[in-house]
Amino acid sequence: REDDILLGLYERISDHDVTKEALDADLEGDFLKASKVYQQATKLLDEGEIAGVSEYEIDMWENGLLDSYVKLTKWKILADFALVEVDNEPTRLFEDKYRDPYLYLFVRSSLHEKVSWENVWNFLDNSTTEERTSLENMMGLEVAQALAYRNETNLGRSQIAQSFRGFLKAWSTLPQFASTARHRRLQDLQPLLEIEEYLYLVNSDKGLESVEDFRKLTQKWRLRLPHLKLDDVMVWDQLATQRSHLLSNIGEAFGEYWESKGRIGPERETKKVIFQEVKEIIRSERAWMYSQVARGMRKQRNFPVADKFQRLAMKQIRNKLDYPSYIAALKLHVLKAEHGELSLAPKRLCKALKFMEERKAMPELALDEPSHARSVSLIYG
Repeated sequence: REDDILLGLYERISDHDVTKEALDADLEGDFLKASKVYQQATKLLDEGEIAGVSEYEIDMWENGLLDSYVKLTKWKILADFALVEVDNEPTRLFEDKYRDPYLYLFVRSSLHEKVSWENVWNFLDNSTTEERTSLENMMGLEVAQALAYRNETNLGRSQIAQSFRGFLKAWSTLPQFASTARHRRLQDLQPLLEIEEYLYLVNSDKGLESVEDFRKLTQKWRLRLPHLKLDDVMVWDQLATQRSHLLSNIGEAFGEYWESKGRIGPERETKKVIFQEVKEIIRSERAWMYSQVARGMRKQRNFPVADKFQRLAMKQIRNKLDYPSYIAALKLHVLKAEHGELSLAPKRLCKALKFMEERKAMPELALDEPSHARSVSLIYG
C-alpha cells in the first residue's frame, strides 16, 4: 500500500529510535502502541530529556499521534486537540496554518457525538459565505451529515446534489491508475446515498404511516458494508456512527408523526404497535452493524476498536447472550491473547472456541444467571 511505502521512507530518514519504534508499530497495525510511543516522546521532549530533535521529526510525532488517535476512533480527544490549537476559537480553524488537519478533525469529531452537534451547527452558522463554500467543497459529506442531523431537508438535499457533482468532477480528473485516490473518492458515496434515503423516508407521510418502508431501508443497508481489506477503520466507524444517528432520528420522526395523529380510538393501539416495532428495528440494526464493525476490525487486527464495537453490540442485545455474539467475542479474545494484550492463555481460549464452534449453535444464555456469570465476565468484563 502507498501508506506503507511512505511510512517506510519516513523510517529511513528519522534520527531517533523512538520514531522508528512508533513507525514499526504503525506498520504492524498496533495503533495503540504507536500512540503510546508518540505520547511518551512528546512528553520527554517537553521535559527536556530528548535533545537535538529536528522540527521535521517533531511534526512527525505530532501528526503520528493524531493519526493513531484517528485509527483508534478517539474522537473526543481529537476534538479537544483541535480546539486547544486555536485557543477554543473554532472560527480560527479556517486559517491556513490550522486548516490541515485541525479543521477536519474538529468537524468530524463533533459530528461523532450527538452532544457535540450544536458545536458544528454554530460553526456553520457563524462562518462567512466564503468559509461555508470552502467547507462544502472540502467536506461535503460532513456538511450533509450536519444538515441531516438538524433535519434541514432542503439544504441537506442540495448539499448532497452538490457533493455528487463534486465527485464526478474530481473523478474525471483522476489518472486511470490512481487506484488509491479513486477508492478514497468512492468511499464518500455510500454515506451520502444513505443520508439521501433517510431524508426521503422521514419527509414522507407514506414512509411513516407504517414500518414497512423503514424495514426495507434497513434491509438495503445490510447489503452495503465496507470491504474487509480495502476499507480502513475510518470508513467502518463513520458508516456505523452515521447509521446509528440516522436510526435515532428516524425513531424521533415516527414519534412526532404519530403523536400528531391523536391519542384516542384505534389509532392509539396502532401507535403502540408501531412504536414497539420501530424500537425493535433500531435495536436490532444497531446490534448487527456494531457486530459487523467488530468483525471487520478483528480481521484488520485493530483490537481496541474491535473491542469497543463488540461491547456496543452487546449493549443492544439486552440481557441475552446469543451464540453468534459469544463466538465473535471469543474470537476477539483469542487474537488479543495471541497478541499479548490479555493475561489469559491463548491455548485455553482456543480450546473454548473450538468447543463452541463444534456445537454450531446454543440456546440464548441469560447474562444474570449465576451458572453463566464466570463465562460472561471472562468475555465481556
